[in-house]
Amino acid sequence: TEYFLNYWSSGNPNFTKEIKKSFSVFLSPRRRVKSDTSLRIVEVGEREWPRAQLWAKAFANESIPRLSKNQTQLFAKHMMEKKQLFLLKNLNQETLAMGGFGRWTPNRSIINLVYVPPEKRNKGFASKLIGKLIDRSESLNCKKSVLFSDRSGDRNLYAKMGFKRKELIQEISF
Repeated sequence: TEYFLNYWSSGNPNFTKEIKKSFSVFLSPRRRVKSDTSLRIVEVGEREWPRAQLWAKAFANESIPRLSKNQTQLFAKHMMEKKQLFLLKNLNQETLAMGGFGRWTPNRSIINLVYVPPEKRNKGFASKLIGKLIDRSESLNCKKSVLFSDRSGDRNLYAKMGFKRKELIQEISF
């Protein structure tokens, strides 16, 4: 992107650009140990949709910059219809987190919409959900999973889990 912008703007003294958002692309490590058996992921169906819909809107609202609630909700609905949106539940059937696969490539799963409600945060549920999603992906012979994150440094859960940062994607306006 930088190369294109520099080439395209060369000779234009009025050209300005503004980086709107930066995302890191993370690639999952190979998992050797299966995740916690006291938790399981459950496919979101019509019965679970109201909670997933509410959480998709909260996900959009908490994103920086904010995402469109309608578009995020439509994306979640699409994931549900493809049977790729899941809730993390404990043995008591308490719902703890949400996430799923936004799309697949021949060798990669793309994990999207990882959301933990505020009252459940800082208890390890996001990492357990991601572990379950990676287990599912690997059971379908997918070699790696990809996640996108706008968090950096110590705040990045994926880096803490051993994911490798591969790329930086930037949304730029000009």
